[in-house]
Amino acid sequence: MKKLLTLLAMAMMAVDVSAQAVIAEIDWTQESEYYHDLGWLPQNATASVTKEGLVIQSTPPDGANIWEANIPILAHIDGLKGNGRYQAKLTVDSPADGELQLDLTDGMPASTMINVKEGLHEYTIDFPNLPGWLNDAFLLYQCGHLPGIHIIKKVQIIDLDADLIDDIIYNYYETDKTAEVKGVSKNIIGKIVIPETVIHNGEEYTVTSIDKCAFMMCSELVSVDIPNSVTHIGNDAFSYCGSLVSLNLPNNLTRINSGAFACCTSLVSLNIPSSVTYIENNAFAGCNNLVSVNFLSSLTRIGEFLFYGCSSLSKVNITVSDYSAFCNNTIVSQLMKEDFSHPITLLDINGKEIKEFTIPDGVTSIGSGAFYNCSELASIVIPNSVASIGESAFKGCKNLTTLTLPEDLSVIKRQAIYGCSSLESITIPASVEYIFQEAFAGCQNLKQVNVLSENPPFLSDNSFSNYDIILCVPEVSKDKYLSTEPWNKFTAIKTLTGEDLVKEKCVKPTISYQNGKLIFYCETDGAVCQSTITDADITSYSSNEVQLEVTYHISVYATKAGYENSETTTATLCWIDVEPKTEGTTDEVVNVNNVKARAVLIQSNGNQLIISGVDEGTAISVFDIAGRPVGSTTASTEATTINTSLRSGDISIVKIGDKAVKVLMK
Repeated sequence: MKKLLTLLAMAMMAVDVSAQAVIAEIDWTQESEYYHDLGWLPQNATASVTKEGLVIQSTPPDGANIWEANIPILAHIDGLKGNGRYQAKLTVDSPADGELQLDLTDGMPASTMINVKEGLHEYTIDFPNLPGWLNDAFLLYQCGHLPGIHIIKKVQIIDLDADLIDDIIYNYYETDKTAEVKGVSKNIIGKIVIPETVIHNGEEYTVTSIDKCAFMMCSELVSVDIPNSVTHIGNDAFSYCGSLVSLNLPNNLTRINSGAFACCTSLVSLNIPSSVTYIENNAFAGCNNLVSVNFLSSLTRIGEFLFYGCSSLSKVNITVSDYSAFCNNTIVSQLMKEDFSHPITLLDINGKEIKEFTIPDGVTSIGSGAFYNCSELASIVIPNSVASIGESAFKGCKNLTTLTLPEDLSVIKRQAIYGCSSLESITIPASVEYIFQEAFAGCQNLKQVNVLSENPPFLSDNSFSNYDIILCVPEVSKDKYLSTEPWNKFTAIKTLTGEDLVKEKCVKPTISYQNGKLIFYCETDGAVCQSTITDADITSYSSNEVQLEVTYHISVYATKAGYENSETTTATLCWIDVEPKTEGTTDEVVNVNNVKARAVLIQSNGNQLIISGVDEGTAISVFDIAGRPVGSTTASTEATTINTSLRSGDISIVKIGDKAVKVLMK
């Protein structure tokens, strides 16, 4: 698909139009550096930019007299208002007399037909009543039914309902004689001063607000003076003003809307005046050079991700004596950052670090990342009005030693108290029903967890980094916790009064060998045997000959949820040749013979050895490590028991026929 170069939102130029405001303009003969690739053109049409302007070649398909060729000639017209009155001015060199259609559209066009004459002429086209949903539109030039070469020289969009004063466009409200800054007619360079009052039709209007996107992407705006009459700054009003370094918010400002100063990458410090009560989501997100923020305000709400992506932020000054002015109703992600390598320091009204923080009554939730990386905080008191603690709310508070969770808390979310390495104990209220992943992970000094609920809450398996912690639970619920995973993984479980809960122990398992399989059995119903098998032959050698022991050393114990692990059973499994003379290889072909061998299982119990798998009548002798005889017998049809003078921990050498095996006595 062919492509067309056209204008970005910032390609606007100021004009002197009395009682009107030019909100978008391009001179195709002059402004080629602003062209932007929209990425589409209809078939049978080409476009290029020359010194003459935007040159469009319109060629109908074979046999067609009328066809559509909608050519975008002006893109991203910000500031359009539904039901508003607008006018387009177009300078075009047409190949012939005829009719053309102009569409002002963002999906469903507001269209008008114009009569054009052959040659270069200027045309004025009215759009008297735009649809209510129309905003951020672009202008289409439909020339498909008039084939030939069209040259667009200049395009202009005028807001007939707005006044232009010193490059600022205003909306006026008759009922209370107030004005709103709607936008600007060009990319402001340097400083702009918004007046407190403006004159419209001979009457004075007070400027009380700045509309959404009013100064958006004014990339060369360095400073702005906002009068004290302004109480409201709209969504994205100054977003992407990358050169803005000086910002004085007015003393009567009450509300800062979502994204109002997002991605103002040159801002270093910020003062929120005492009049501000509400700051919406992402208001200062992406201000990656912002270092410090002073809250002077009586806030009633702070939006989420207020400072998201502010990777240089290191100090938040709460210069109020009553913290409810900072966190009333909801504490949410006011400290959330994309780069968490810098710890946050909270300062009080006297400029001292806040080490003890009491959240006032009335706060209902603590949102994601609210105190993330506040590394100097030692104590936080949370009122019982809080019912929800968000993800990573206290993550990285490494000096936090005291944290009291509220009585009505129902959920502890992922990583909520992650990495609080100074915390030694925590009490989980009876109201908590869910504890999610890594909620208390990284709290390596946590020694005791008190759970007040009689019914074990849902607990993710990795909520704690390890379970080598004392768990205290209600007396009436001890059996429930002992039988519920992963609560029963805690190494020590007590009642809240300190009574130790003794877990039932799994029965010590037995070991047998049949048909090439080791068989483990535990009498505890539902127990699972955990075994380890080692073989001394499995290693690396540097020799032309290797003597093989062909001996397995086996250890096994039984586990079951809510039970203490069983004692460990050990055994040695070896193979004894029935016909030793046949062992080896034959002839010149490397080929292993079928060696007749018998599997022998040797187990120890105190000073006894129990041996199974030996032919009846076979001599069995036992020696200590020095080669002294300590016991002997002949094999019986069943397992053979030999009493020795050895003790637990001694090494015995068991000789069965020509086979000698070392066995550790246990």
